[in-house]
Amino acid sequence: MTIRGRLASSYHARARNRALLSAVLFLACAALLGPVNAGDWRADIKHRDPNTRLKAAVALGRSADPAGLVALEAGLADSDKKVRYAAIRSLGLRRSGGAVRRLKAMAASADAGERSLAREALGRIGGPEAVADLALATTAREADAAEACRALQWSEDEISLASLQKAVQRPEPGVQAAALFALARRGQQVGAQAVPLLSAADPAVRIEAAQAIAVAGGAQAGGRLRTALAGEKDVLVRQVLEGGLRKLGGAP
Repeated sequence: MTIRGRLASSYHARARNRALLSAVLFLACAALLGPVNAGDWRADIKHRDPNTRLKAAVALGRSADPAGLVALEAGLADSDKKVRYAAIRSLGLRRSGGAVRRLKAMAASADAGERSLAREALGRIGGPEAVADLALATTAREADAAEACRALQWSEDEISLASLQKAVQRPEPGVQAAALFALARRGQQVGAQAVPLLSAADPAVRIEAAQAIAVAGGAQAGGRLRTALAGEKDVLVRQVLEGGLRKLGGAP
């Protein structure tokens, strides 16, 4: 099986790939937009052309206009999933508390990409209502728990912190890696806990463990990544390990 095939076969790589596709579309549109005119984009989110609606959803995520949030919430019901994805992402980036109820419903969607992005948006928005659902999801089945852990990387409250710490104790390596990465993003020193996951069978778990170590940093982080790199055969995992070493200021 190819490297791409092996990564695609992992449960959390599939969800992350969908979210990544949305992020790429989001950034590509943003690069083409130029200055944001909120009034124009509010009208364009109802345009008959889905590409115009997509650009509008991205642009409104960069606007500070409060009325743009109403337009973005309308985009959550768009017939084109790319527009829905962009609207979800924009509402998360703008931390729209008014969208939490609808995003909570979308976090239970049958569409994996929509579900993943809605959880991310809830994590970015934060607040008791959004965090409570994500904290509960960290106790769910493996794929949902891992996604919820990643979403909690943006929360700063004690409930989400406790949920992530409990998730690290779960037996599934994928959930452990996601929780450790989120904890690292929150400034927790989790490098030593992530080291065993650098030998996990799933390359996507090894990738997330390497990212957790690089983000957590510390005096031993570089040595941990170099040791893993010396025995790593997977090209993509090696690239992440090398990137982590560069982030830490050392040569691969």
